[in-house]
Amino acid sequence: MNANIGTSTERIDVKEELTKLTIAIEAGADTVMDLSTGGDLDAIRKTIIEHSKVPIGTVPIYQASHPGGKEEKVDHCHGPLPPLRGHREARR
Repeated sequence: MNANIGTSTERIDVKEELTKLTIAIEAGADTVMDLSTGGDLDAIRKTIIEHSKVPIGTVPIYQASHPGGKEEKVDHCHGPLPPLRGHREARR
């Protein structure tokens, strides 16, 4: 079973997302998707990953298109865009 959690631009409450994470795991979730679109997405993702006992999935394009983020120049020769690097680094 997969569960979806995440902030929005209208509601940014990391404690609430951690509560959702705990409930999802207790209910038997094998994986949890962080679909956050509001707030400091790097910090939110890091916090959720640190508190999870199950694999966490993310959607890098959400951060790449995040209205609060900076526009990034596409440089296909030097690897993923910075938002994608953040997702990769969070998993190491």
